[in-house]
Amino acid sequence: MQRGGILLLLAGALLAGGCAGDDDGPDEAAPPFITTPSEIRTAVWERAYSECASNDLEILAGKYNTRQERGPVATAVGAGWAKSFGGGEDAAREGRAGCLAGFKSE
Repeated sequence: MQRGGILLLLAGALLAGGCAGDDDGPDEAAPPFITTPSEIRTAVWERAYSECASNDLEILAGKYNTRQERGPVATAVGAGWAKSFGGGEDAAREGRAGCLAGFKSE
């Protein structure tokens, strides 16, 4: 009986270990970190929106030294305004979103 009990304990331990989560990588469902105050994120979004709504893609690509495509330009504009306001990556993402919205308003 002792042997059967030990086998059950080992089997239970193996099952419990197999169900444990993998802590090696980031949780893909986790929201991005917010480190910049909302006022700064808003200002970055507004400036990026305004800049992208009022300038040609070619001009922005030259100013930010990137390819003449909306995605790379929006990323560069967002990062530029975030840096200007002292924001983090969360502010840069807001700036990118603002720039893309500005392109759509054309």
